[in-house]
Amino acid sequence: MAKQPKKPLNSERIIRRDKKVISPSYTRANYPLVIDRGKGIYLWDVDGNCYIDFLQAGGPTVLGSNYAPVREKVFELLQSCGPVTGLFHE
Repeated sequence: MAKQPKKPLNSERIIRRDKKVISPSYTRANYPLVIDRGKGIYLWDVDGNCYIDFLQAGGPTVLGSNYAPVREKVFELLQSCGPVTGLFHE
């Protein structure tokens, strides 16, 4: 039997705060969900609830969220040049 998720108190607090400073053109789903971290097919919200990520983009669909080899390469790149546009870095 599935565990009942915790009430999203922290997510709701963060969303209320964000509404004061984020453009109303940015919309979010009706469910008050603020993701804290991801690993593989799982996501955890700021309230400690765990979800299976059915809405992943192309990369995470194949590799899973926070895939270690990709994360390590991103860290390596950031240590060598920092964030830049593709216009200036190959």
